[in-house]
Amino acid sequence: MGEPRDFIQPVPHVCFLSGADGVEFLRARHDAMSEHHFFSDMTWTTDSEEITHWAPLVMEGREPTSVAATRGIGTEVNYGLLARRMGGWLAEQDDCDIASGWKVTKLYKEAEAWRVESRCLATGELNSFLWEREAGVWRCFSRQVSLNF
Repeated sequence: MGEPRDFIQPVPHVCFLSGADGVEFLRARHDAMSEHHFFSDMTWTTDSEEITHWAPLVMEGREPTSVAATRGIGTEVNYGLLARRMGGWLAEQDDCDIASGWKVTKLYKEAEAWRVESRCLATGELNSFLWEREAGVWRCFSRQVSLNF
């Protein structure tokens, strides 16, 4: 799937909450997250002047009581690129096909199998696949097709 730095980027991040419940939630969140090395530099404050310095537009017109904020480096994930790379990797695997341009319209369990119903976005064709497990591997054993526009 390539280098993680291609689809995961560090970004500056500020989280702001107000009210007693929001402040307590953010305090607990900070306490839990800052134990992990990814978030060890996260800063926590209830000082409204410091929050005003971090995020002046957020504090503009607000009462300076019962506010809290955290600041640090967050993570941005390019899920589009990640999904394309995962799809490309899957398409290269034995017994694996990628069906783009189809919308899953229904998914339900039938006994020990799964039924997947889908519609082709270009033609309106309907498909119904029954997936069953054989020797620990999920396989498609039956397919029903109808042209229904």
